[in-house]
Amino acid sequence: MFAASSIVNPDDANIPVLRNNLFYGGTLDLLPFGTSHSMVQDNLFDRTTILDHNPPCTYTGYNAYVTNCNRLQPTTTYNIILTNSLTYQTGPLGAFYQPTNSPLIDKGSESVEDAGLTGYTILTNQTPDTGTVDIGYHYSILSAPIACTTKLAGVAEQAVHEGQHLFDREQTVVGGGQTMRQDGAELRHPAGRAQPTPENRAPSMR
Repeated sequence: MFAASSIVNPDDANIPVLRNNLFYGGTLDLLPFGTSHSMVQDNLFDRTTILDHNPPCTYTGYNAYVTNCNRLQPTTTYNIILTNSLTYQTGPLGAFYQPTNSPLIDKGSESVEDAGLTGYTILTNQTPDTGTVDIGYHYSILSAPIACTTKLAGVAEQAVHEGQHLFDREQTVVGGGQTMRQDGAELRHPAGRAQPTPENRAPSMR
């Protein structure tokens, strides 16, 4: 995702590829050398000034532009012209998620798999992009929360109870009937003798 000025200035042996970005304001300045080409597709240009110094050597298409902004040349019928900026949504990883009714959904030039964006999304509801890739910047999908458990001597207990990191139940910790208060207060043997705690343990004589 680009939000400020960006200059692409390749040497003669490289072809810059810019896909699935959001250019928010700023300037994109393409400066090819020699026979270099640029591939710029599946991007959203939101009020970005575009300077392309060698249009015949720029492969474009499937980009979206906000009305009255200059466009990459040559233009194609696969470009999308937006009347206004999208109503960007704030999500868990940023402030440029797209709304669920975005006109850029499934409007890209290739499949999600070919774009390398499996497991990514443009939506705050974390719905993954599938099929034809959506135009614009993609965020990683956050995994669903996983309950944290502890397993002591084969007994699984919920580690966090009602948001607390302290325990208030007893459970078997080791064999032989040995139990421990989960708040760490004491450790008892079958005979009922309390295991010394750090507070009442006699100092070691060495």
